[in-house]
Amino acid sequence: MKNITIRVLKYDGQLHAQWDAEILRDSDGIIVALARPGTEILHHTKGFSVQIDKYILAAFEAAKWYNVLLDFDMDGSPKRVYCNASLPVERKPGAVEWADLDLDVVQMRGEAPHIEDEEEFEANNSALQYPPQVVAAARDVVSFLMNRAEEGTPPFCWWDMEEALAYYMHQ
Repeated sequence: MKNITIRVLKYDGQLHAQWDAEILRDSDGIIVALARPGTEILHHTKGFSVQIDKYILAAFEAAKWYNVLLDFDMDGSPKRVYCNASLPVERKPGAVEWADLDLDVVQMRGEAPHIEDEEEFEANNSALQYPPQVVAAARDVVSFLMNRAEEGTPPFCWWDMEEALAYYMHQ
């Protein structure tokens, strides 16, 4: 399989984080990639790197203002759903890039979903002057994702890794 670099930017274009993953799907406006245990994630803005001890299935859909990161334990059981509010993903040669809009909807297995990084969103909105339509889109997508989580609908279904792969490979 082919690898791809996933690059996370801040709204101003600054490189925030990056990691390599195996491309599982790149068709019909959907990119699905899998990072395996041992993959190094570089956090440029935080000044550190970490090797993951889990699988991360990343799903990006063209024109969507969010992306999905599904974390799985070593045995493939679901661990966490992490959805980033973001500008729509852009496909670049050998990479996908997306600008993080700070707000995240996160749910750990067995716990209630919650919104993370609201303070960061407000600080960056002030510092980077997010346009009103970007603020509205970020807030709308967080509301949409919280509703999905509360309903238990994709991506908040708590599939094992095999079920999640089947869903994202064939939707």
